[in-house]
Amino acid sequence: MKRFIIIGNSAAGVAAAEEIRKIDNSSEIVIVSDEKGNAYSKCLLTYYIMGKISRSQLEFKDTGFYEKNNIKLVSGIKAVSINRKDKKIVLENKEDISYHKLLIATGSSAKVQNISGQKEGAAYTLRVIEDADKIAEKLKTVDSAAVLGAGLIGMKIAHMLKEKGKKVFIIARSNQILSQMLDAESAGFLTGHIGKEATVLTGQDVSEILYSNSKMAGLRLLNNEKIDCGMVITAKGVTPNTELARAAGLVVDKGISVDETMKTSDNDIYAAGDVAESTDLLSGKKEIKALWTTAVEQGKIAARNMARLDSAEQAGQEIIYAGAVSMNSMECFSIPCISAGSMHGETTEVFDYRKPGQAVLRRIFVKDNRIFGFVTIGDIRFAGILNRLLCEKKDISSIKNVFNSAKLTRANLLECIGEQGIISSMEKQ
Repeated sequence: MKRFIIIGNSAAGVAAAEEIRKIDNSSEIVIVSDEKGNAYSKCLLTYYIMGKISRSQLEFKDTGFYEKNNIKLVSGIKAVSINRKDKKIVLENKEDISYHKLLIATGSSAKVQNISGQKEGAAYTLRVIEDADKIAEKLKTVDSAAVLGAGLIGMKIAHMLKEKGKKVFIIARSNQILSQMLDAESAGFLTGHIGKEATVLTGQDVSEILYSNSKMAGLRLLNNEKIDCGMVITAKGVTPNTELARAAGLVVDKGISVDETMKTSDNDIYAAGDVAESTDLLSGKKEIKALWTTAVEQGKIAARNMARLDSAEQAGQEIIYAGAVSMNSMECFSIPCISAGSMHGETTEVFDYRKPGQAVLRRIFVKDNRIFGFVTIGDIRFAGILNRLLCEKKDISSIKNVFNSAKLTRANLLECIGEQGIISSMEKQ
């Protein structure tokens, strides 16, 4: 009997297991994870700390999923090496498991910043449930907290801290918040609206943690300024978990190198999700797209190729992963915000619309009459259609004159896709 092994029990790994089972009813599927329990959504950990969802509600697959699909879950045990010659993985308990095809979906880990003076119980990161539990417990003892990093995760943590009633400091080394998601103009607009909720310090970093009577009392910044806070949470981004792949001799660059079928440099090993490189559809460059939707799509494509390409009749029927466009969405201090594509350098025209007196901003970046990127803050109704126009590289020359006004409508956006008639008919029903 063939055996598919998947290392990783999150978005890419679970999607792959589900997809293999759709194609292959008889082969054995084993998911190995160093975390205990069922698959859960790391994206929701801040809501878990806020108490808005329970631990069980974090799970996006319950025990019944594994049983129903005849998937063996080996959880709480780490895979420590891959024996490519004998096609086996070795677990930390010394057991080994042979595979017919292997998928590496080990995700990524939070980057850790070592701060001068750091002692246990002062600095935290948020990546897994155990991190969330530690932060939730510490928050019971402090009135204020600092977040190092103003990216997507950092801003979500800052929002969570404010919801928990804490005084919040956001400290960013870059000169703006959300530097991977927003252009400087949009970031400045958003910073202006969240300034009442948190203190935002850009172009700064921490030099040391300060203590009083053995308890954390604050931080000293690089400019020697001191801020008072009882804990610090580092959110400086993530690092792909490529250690297994590197040790096994697979080709690794920014992440594990894969071809367009998600196959690594070994014919029997695939990779997907945060640990694998993918092609940016706009730039054509190999990048890590640490997005949930990208991980799911990559996992499914890897699974189809793992399960189907083994037989001669399936040869030449590879499923191709074309790549992805960066798209992020979040609620930043109760202000919805979505961006996609590129906002840096490649554009020739920028269309800016703001609703007077409200936290509403729309910026659309255009090159050669095609959308290269966009930001919607406060009013995100058009984000889905804008993203489709971007991904399908539609000519928007007929409507771009209303991009920077309130006259932009869903109907004239759909004109460019050629679906206006269909939507108008649906809206009349």
